[in-house]
Amino acid sequence: MTVDLSSLAKVYNCTSDRYFRDIDEGLRADEVEGFDLAFIDGMHLFEYALRDFINLEKRSHADSIIVIDDVLPLHCAQAERQRRTQVWTGDVWKLIDLLQTLRTDLTITLLDTAPTGVAVISDLDKFNKLLTQQYNPLVRHHLAEERDLPKEILERCGAIDPDDFCF
Repeated sequence: MTVDLSSLAKVYNCTSDRYFRDIDEGLRADEVEGFDLAFIDGMHLFEYALRDFINLEKRSHADSIIVIDDVLPLHCAQAERQRRTQVWTGDVWKLIDLLQTLRTDLTITLLDTAPTGVAVISDLDKFNKLLTQQYNPLVRHHLAEERDLPKEILERCGAIDPDDFCF
């Protein structure tokens, strides 16, 4: 399928780590600080999603929104770090758990979308450096942690119907 994009649209054929590194190194001088909406859906592993969140938040403005895909796996096999299912979320759900614990300043709304839910995050603070400063210990902790997928995630507790959600 081919889609015509707006003349304002830009497509970068690289990983998000590379994209943000190029910005930090001044190689993407045409980038403007601030975005309205960003969607995280890439490598379905906690540490990748955390890095994308950190990189996006530091480029956010007061009304920016980040949406994270694959936060509500339907069963435990989908939530494993090694993919063995058709629909795979990896351990991205751990990012929501982390943000709800450490970043109570954020507004996090879980939407019960098919097949694996999304989180809508607002009230971003580009000056908050907690996740950046604690990145390595947080990743070490979450990777070493042997814990089952919480029942609340499987049952989508607190997730709302997307038809009932308004920004």
